[in-house]
Amino acid sequence: MSADLVNQAPPIWSYVSEFLKLVPGLVLLPISFVVGWKKIGHKAVISYYETHEQFQAQRLTKIVLTNLKDKPLVVHALYADVDHHALIKIKVFDIPLVIKGLESAVIETDPVSSYLIGQVPYDPVLFNIEAVYVITTGKRFRCKIDNTPSIQAIAKGDQYQEITTMTYQYFGLTFNEQARYGLNFKIGTEQYVALVHTSGFIGTGWPFSANMLLPENMVSPEAVKKSLDNTYREVYGDSLLVHELNTKIGNPFVSFKKV
Repeated sequence: MSADLVNQAPPIWSYVSEFLKLVPGLVLLPISFVVGWKKIGHKAVISYYETHEQFQAQRLTKIVLTNLKDKPLVVHALYADVDHHALIKIKVFDIPLVIKGLESAVIETDPVSSYLIGQVPYDPVLFNIEAVYVITTGKRFRCKIDNTPSIQAIAKGDQYQEITTMTYQYFGLTFNEQARYGLNFKIGTEQYVALVHTSGFIGTGWPFSANMLLPENMVSPEAVKKSLDNTYREVYGDSLLVHELNTKIGNPFVSFKKV
């Protein structure tokens, strides 16, 4: 081979250099494909509860629609496929609902008196819902039911016992069996709520430095009020109310729960 042909032949490093220029593109291609795929089409899941009212027809409530694509989802209406037999309106939006990419929206439904197919009364079996149609701009798509396991399903399948919770509240304050009395009073325009422990300790919202009642002052609501009035009546006037806590079976203070 002549010296001229050798000099004209591209050295090996030039091939390597050209390949290395392509490597970033080859690496980014799968990433770009995944990112692009997340923005193509529509995909969502929906979860819901059934509600049964005495003077209303059953309906779906507490609906959560989750957009699984990384782009906004414009929702004009939702219809449920009931046992591949009929479509039932869940919600039609006067102003379209826009759910951002990879986010969820809570949807409230309207009460219903009854259902009809034509002129014939119809009683839909809501637990037979196969899927939900999402009506979006220019098209529709089937939205799957979210089958995220509930605690009941996990407990039953894995033979666990389910632990339930109870919450008692006194004007917004959550209390347990250690609370003996509830205090409610005003100082100026400010409303105060406090709890008295079975030991006589006063806490959770109590604004005064002296925070302990003697055992003889704990025998009744009247005794508590008399003891506190002797010291603080000039501050809160006649506004102090004292309620006994933990004296009834069940939820004892639903009437005092702040709404």
